[in-house]
Amino acid sequence: MRRVAWLVAVLAATLAAPASALADKSYTISQAAVNVTVARSGEVLMREDLTFSFDGFFTGAYRDIPLAQDVSANDVEVSEGGKPYAPGGDTTLGSSDAPGTFGAVRLPQGLRIVWHYQQDGGQRTFTLRYRLRGVVIAHDDAVEVAPQVWGNQWKFGLRLLTANVRAAGALPGTRAWIEPAWLDHRLTVRRGEVLTAVDDVPAQRSVTLRVLYPPSALAPGAPYAQHVHDDILPATIAREQAAADRAERDKRQLEDTLHHPWAWIVAAALLAIIPAGALGGVGYWRFGREHPTGTAAKYVHEPPDDLAPALVPSLLAQRVIAGGDQMAATLFELVRRGRYKMTPVTREESTLLGLHHKEIDDVDLTRGDESIELNPVEKPVAAIFDKLTEQGPAALSDVEETVKHMPTSDREWFHARSEAFSSTVRNQARQRKFWSGHGMVMKWLSFVVFLLVGAGFLAIGIAGLADPPLVRQDLILTAIGAALALNAVVVLVLRPSVWRRRGPALQASAEGWEGFRRYLNDFPRLADKPADTLPLWESYLVYGISFGIAERVLEAARVDFPAISTSSVYAPALYASTFNTSSFASGLGGAFGSPSSGSSGGGGGGGGSFGGGGGGAW
Repeated sequence: MRRVAWLVAVLAATLAAPASALADKSYTISQAAVNVTVARSGEVLMREDLTFSFDGFFTGAYRDIPLAQDVSANDVEVSEGGKPYAPGGDTTLGSSDAPGTFGAVRLPQGLRIVWHYQQDGGQRTFTLRYRLRGVVIAHDDAVEVAPQVWGNQWKFGLRLLTANVRAAGALPGTRAWIEPAWLDHRLTVRRGEVLTAVDDVPAQRSVTLRVLYPPSALAPGAPYAQHVHDDILPATIAREQAAADRAERDKRQLEDTLHHPWAWIVAAALLAIIPAGALGGVGYWRFGREHPTGTAAKYVHEPPDDLAPALVPSLLAQRVIAGGDQMAATLFELVRRGRYKMTPVTREESTLLGLHHKEIDDVDLTRGDESIELNPVEKPVAAIFDKLTEQGPAALSDVEETVKHMPTSDREWFHARSEAFSSTVRNQARQRKFWSGHGMVMKWLSFVVFLLVGAGFLAIGIAGLADPPLVRQDLILTAIGAALALNAVVVLVLRPSVWRRRGPALQASAEGWEGFRRYLNDFPRLADKPADTLPLWESYLVYGISFGIAERVLEAARVDFPAISTSSVYAPALYASTFNTSSFASGLGGAFGSPSSGSSGGGGGGGGSFGGGGGGAW
């Protein structure tokens, strides 16, 4: 009946606790003290003082202590402030039982101690005691006691850990070490007593206090110790000294790196660009270096061949360029050939709720001779503007707004035609063999190698950084990984001309087109003017749009060739004061974007250690 009454009281306290405390609670251990007393029989008395810091309402805690199968654990006690807890408590994790009770159970992996209490925030220090037999190892030249005074199952770090090991007698020659050696610790050996303090133990990191006593620490034939006939002292001293030296070296190297960062930063920066730059140089020399014909003129006054306006930029750049400029150039080429007509118009626009009216200039696009044969690049563009003009004239200035307000199915259709245009330009470049792609194999292979090797170094380095201690090697591995990954980016952004080369015939064509582009860009300032023929001036504008220099061509045409006033190709620029050819061209690519793309945003030691483990609270 007493147990039932306690359970009812615990349930009532739990229900009375604030909901926020039950839903959002946490705990840590701010301080731990472990005292190990070694009897001459080989039996070990363990005492743990654990100071819990609670945030929320808690009713239980536990300790899991890993033990070997041949190690026995007895005389388990739990107390608080000198007041013992009563045995017989529930050992189920998460269970509720009378406060001030505890239970202990031996599991296959070790000993579990569970104790019950009630605490709503604040701190409490619990004391655990238990006796272990079979954990002390008696070698021929030393007695080894290696308690794991803090286990790796704790999910939080510990600010301060004190651990002491005591044995009876003067025991000269006692030696002790904290493992791992890189932890910030203080250690004192005084007769048969070893006193240590460890600061800032990382989460999930075990701490072992390894002590070697002289054989006289145990009684002859000590019944509760393991007896092993070997010599451990020289090997243990050498191993622990090597670990201490390594920890000191790592600390010194890290301090040197942190105190002299610029040398490492410069080295990492050079590593980030030199390999990719050198590889790009080799790729350019082997695959991308053009072989000039030696006959190219600086200026070419007219198109050197009949290559479609939308394809010329891709030939010159050695990569696919199929944006709004090229689509607009194709439209103006179709206007030049009579497939469409551009007509200046004046429209009245009302503002201020119809109280104010003004006239604006615009250009209407209408269909022309639909029997004109279209090349592959022109077909998707013609499909787009045929649809826009199927109900009559289409205002050029309103193309983007018109498409934007169409149903989603229509916008998807326009987007598909725009994608077909880009795909056709790409296919034409491939079919005409604008460039040799052998160097691209080198580019993508080096990109993948840089990326994979860099990712490997990064993974190893970051794993090391996340696993204390922080050592220079982990910083170097991380920096190498980042630098190699950056090399992959450099390889990716190198100009395509580094990896591609034109054939002799196309090189001559490209030199001619480069001279023509240079001429269109420079001729407003040149004394050498072109022949006064309307078709030639119309082709100048078409190719100027494709090159992105339409305004320079218009500037020259207004001054040097008044006859453009009769040209449908020049009509938008001449008669619509609000129409800008370059703006229309650059905006045309975005007018047919995907409807879905813009609608929303969005430590090590030897054997013989015992204890450790971890625990928890609820």
